Amino acid sequence: MKHFFTLLSFSLPLLLCAQSFEVNGITFEPRNSYSSEVAVTRGSRAYSGYVNIPSNVSHNGRNYTVSTIADRAFKDSYLSGLSLPYSISTIGNEAFKGCRGLSRINLPSALRSLGTSCFEDCTNLYAVEFGYCDLRSLPERCFKGCSSLRTIRWPNYITSIGEACFQDCRSLTDVSIPYRVETLGRNAFRGCRSLNRVKLPQYLRRIESYCFGACYSLRKIVCESRNPYAVYDSSAFYSDGTNLFTQATLHVPRGSIRSYQSLIGWRDFKSIREE
Repeated sequence: MKHFFTLLSFSLPLLLCAQSFEVNGITFEPRNSYSSEVAVTRGSRAYSGYVNIPSNVSHNGRNYTVSTIADRAFKDSYLSGLSLPYSISTIGNEAFKGCRGLSRINLPSALRSLGTSCFEDCTNLYAVEFGYCDLRSLPERCFKGCSSLRTIRWPNYITSIGEACFQDCRSLTDVSIPYRVETLGRNAFRGCRSLNRVKLPQYLRRIESYCFGACYSLRKIVCESRNPYAVYDSSAFYSDGTNLFTQATLHVPRGSIRSYQSLIGWRDFKSIREE
């Protein structure tokens, strides 16, 4: 009897451990032996070409919903294109980092979570479109180094843009921050050298340091709020040889110019206009 319990104790973890499997060249892994959901994971070899991920997959007589892209699943893969199913709710850390052949991405409406550095250094990515998803934040370094990125269709409910999220996105020229965003993280748009205009929403509460550092082309900053946002320090607009206080014009709502002229982080702008 003692030997039986010893054998059972060693076997139980094996029973609970889910085994990965491959279907049509894509590797999947269930959460555990009892789960009906699977994640797309990195296989024995890097993915390449056009990858069409299904919403459902079958294996050994069981049906699974594809709900997750695992951490680093496609990192440094040679993708020419990608189709994500509506069922994906989570994309992990560095999931597509370094996929330099990826040119555009449509993110599904079920998406609830993006990992850090998810699309970092996807240097040919020029367009990102979020579906009508409930994503609330863009994480750190999410699109950092996406030097070809020009077009963003924002998620509807986003409230924060993380540190270095769009750093060195050198092809962005015009950015209208979604109206629910409350926080712009440190270095969020640092190094966006072609950025000419940025629109800041009414409910924005905080702009962290170096947010617009090295934005050498930025000439117009439009503020929708009558009450100036909290700025961490002057480096949000003045760093890396960039002095937005002299090169950019601040556009504020009618009747609010005195509020901006009296507050640290805003009063240094040489040109402030009401509109």
